[in-house]
Amino acid sequence: MRTRKVVAGALVAAVMVAGCTRTRVVQRRVGRLPPLPTTSAQPASPGEPPIIWVGGTLAEANADRLLVRDSLGSPIDLLRLAAGATVFFRVAGSVWQRLPERDTIPTGGPACVETLMDGTNLVALRVFLGATCGPA
Repeated sequence: MRTRKVVAGALVAAVMVAGCTRTRVVQRRVGRLPPLPTTSAQPASPGEPPIIWVGGTLAEANADRLLVRDSLGSPIDLLRLAAGATVFFRVAGSVWQRLPERDTIPTGGPACVETLMDGTNLVALRVFLGATCGPA
């Protein structure tokens, strides 16, 4: 049973990572958005959860979960970290500005989310509102 879960998790990770990398995010330009900050160029250590970038429309934003719909309309359920640990950004002028924790998170627009894969769960770390990401 454990082997099935490991294989299933590896398959999900392989499908989601296809076309994405740990250090590069391709952003489709809609207007003039600044580039998204990327993660370290250092390779992941063995046993370290992989970083996965998820792009689509932010459909829901609750205290403990986010729902992103990909370009085909498929739902992607993301877990949020404890209060304030999942950080939201929006463009202000020519830079990405962190939203205050008390702000209501707008839904219905594009979002690019940096996540960690914890088993079969995707945990949202940083959410870039108004940006898209993924393979070109």
